[in-house]
Amino acid sequence: MKKLIFRTSIVALLLVIFSSCTQDDPIGFTGKQGVYFNATDGTIDSLYYSFLGKIPDVDTIKIPLKVMGNKLVTDQLYKVVIDETKTTAVEGLHYKKLEESYVFPANKFGTDLKLVVNRNDPALLTEDRVIALKLVPTDDFDLGYSNKVNLRVFITNRLIKPSYWDTYLYIYFGDYSKVKHNIAINTQGHDFPLLETDAKSTAKGFGTTYWGIQGRGVCSYIIENEVYDEDGNRIYPWSVL
Repeated sequence: MKKLIFRTSIVALLLVIFSSCTQDDPIGFTGKQGVYFNATDGTIDSLYYSFLGKIPDVDTIKIPLKVMGNKLVTDQLYKVVIDETKTTAVEGLHYKKLEESYVFPANKFGTDLKLVVNRNDPALLTEDRVIALKLVPTDDFDLGYSNKVNLRVFITNRLIKPSYWDTYLYIYFGDYSKVKHNIAINTQGHDFPLLETDAKSTAKGFGTTYWGIQGRGVCSYIIENEVYDEDGNRIYPWSVL
């Protein structure tokens, strides 16, 4: 009986110590915060931006970032650089030079990197240009998730398949083709959002109900019209949720 009481007391003591440590010094959140791109789910490292259908020659792409752990107590500086080994875009022609550093505001889990892009290059009508972004450590930040510290932004003046078509839009629009994509733009009155998180957000005016309606609209067009894709294959109706 004495051995049982002794062991129980040791376990209770360890629980008290552990509880005290987790309250005063949360595991995983000591030292500098980690920062990472929150533009994809981490399985891909690319975003595709098209000027097609947009009026201005210069536009700003808002790329979301987040911090790991707690909100910042004060404004902190993070840094993004161009990975020259993966970049085909030209500074000044395709994109505005990046700042030396950027402010991540206090009391927020997320912020946006504002990447200014330009389409005044005739080559964008037939080719893509890549802006490869890379987060680097600063005095204020370490790097966050290793699969979310690099991001390639493809810019073009052509129709571009949304990066999340096969993982999300497929439910509502079926297999991808440029012809179907064009039909969707015409029936919706706009292209698909750049980010999957925006496409899923009801606050942005989208979400499952919205895409279900739009998918059925495109499917109805396919039912009523004999349509062929860019490779000459007939597009048939699909099941829409």
